[in-house]
Amino acid sequence: QGGKPPPLQKGKIMSIRIGFIGAGAMARAHLGALQNDPRAELVALASRTRANAEPVCEQFGMQYVEDWKQLLNMNLDAIYVLTPDNFHRDYAVAVLENNTHLFLEKSLELDLAKGRDIVNAGKAAAAKGVKTLMAYPLRFDPHFKLMKKILSDNSAGEVVYGSSIRTHFLTSDMEMYDKYRDETYNPPAWYFKEENYGPIYSHGSHDYDYMRWFAESEVKSVYAVSRRCLRDEGAPDAFFVTLEFENGAIANVSTPWVTRVEYDMITVATPNVTVQNQNNKVLWKDDKLEAEEQFEYDLWANINGHFLDVVEGKAEPLCTLEDGLAAATIATAAVQSTKTGAPVKVADVK
Repeated sequence: QGGKPPPLQKGKIMSIRIGFIGAGAMARAHLGALQNDPRAELVALASRTRANAEPVCEQFGMQYVEDWKQLLNMNLDAIYVLTPDNFHRDYAVAVLENNTHLFLEKSLELDLAKGRDIVNAGKAAAAKGVKTLMAYPLRFDPHFKLMKKILSDNSAGEVVYGSSIRTHFLTSDMEMYDKYRDETYNPPAWYFKEENYGPIYSHGSHDYDYMRWFAESEVKSVYAVSRRCLRDEGAPDAFFVTLEFENGAIANVSTPWVTRVEYDMITVATPNVTVQNQNNKVLWKDDKLEAEEQFEYDLWANINGHFLDVVEGKAEPLCTLEDGLAAATIATAAVQSTKTGAPVKVADVK
């Protein structure tokens, strides 16, 4: 397909025609936000699972298509890829080669070679004006954005230490509550397959991403340990990952699925300031100041509004495909480390 025409205009409001691949929980979260943005025209959704997709299409007034390739011929401005991680490559590359703006749900891919294919396709598409967003939503949480602002101030100094523990309880045989989506759901089976690495890869990749973002440095080496605590097979559900950054900083990450007391505790320190996110209350302290801040916010409105701003040319993407590849590489190194029992240099990860 050649160059795409500019989005249609509704009076003074740009109409951005959007299609979707995937009909799971993330589709409902993003669609719920987009339906309230006058710029978004929700056109069609593709899914192999008709029984799941048709109620979503009916709720949001979209066309259902069984074959996702039909979306490429519907004159869409943007397509959201919202499938499990290990299916992203073919969808994302096809969207980009179609000169269509791409919203890609995390993680980038389970297979790094496929992830690199996506990044390369994104670079080629960017030369034609195609926009992309790697959807790590915690970058759009105002508590994390405040942490980033404090840490990026010239008076703070370089990050030297980080710790992230985001506890959860997740099993395959019960309904779970998701505080970010404010809904209960049945976790999909792919979460728990050993080859998908469970929390150490997909869930923990949030933390690898924002620790890179805070530290403003790449990760040099990774050391990880993991255990199965609630089950005898499948993906490990508890782990610790230690990150060593090129600038000398160190950080520890854990997002276990084993505790019924769900709580987030993220701490980042520089020589001059310490910032802590205690379950969506940010506290920070330096030698002169001690303060705290909480926000009311809609995470999904934030990330989807940002993507539409990117499509309109009003903003640069806060999280890129390259960021997604970096997080996926760290996650792969962590998995390799749990298998070898030794630190893994990120540069050696293939």
